[in-house]
Amino acid sequence: MGWCSATEIMDTALDAVEETLVRAYALLGVDPERVTLDEVRPGLDEVLRPFVSTLAEKLRENDWDCADESRHFERFSQEMHGHTDSEHRAWLVEMVKDTDGDQKWVDALTAFNAKIGAQTSGR
Repeated sequence: MGWCSATEIMDTALDAVEETLVRAYALLGVDPERVTLDEVRPGLDEVLRPFVSTLAEKLRENDWDCADESRHFERFSQEMHGHTDSEHRAWLVEMVKDTDGDQKWVDALTAFNAKIGAQTSGR
């Protein structure tokens, strides 16, 4: 029996992080006309990946099996599932197959392959 209430914990934690950043921007006097949270989100997501991985691992240890119901799942699906890169690529391929090539999953697989390729070539 899964623990779907953990999804609310994950979503609350990530919402709190974003709210903290919005408040920090305001406190630091960051001009929202020059820099917005949406503009820094890709970098922010990279910074948050270890946090999401750690939290998701703890939630999965307590039988969290509803990760895909998180509002932030599409941004952090690999971390929420606890996949290695090869596991995540295989999972994305299955998602593309299972959804008959739903563009959302095709784009996710393409972006993942590009990210992994960039990491590999940057070594």
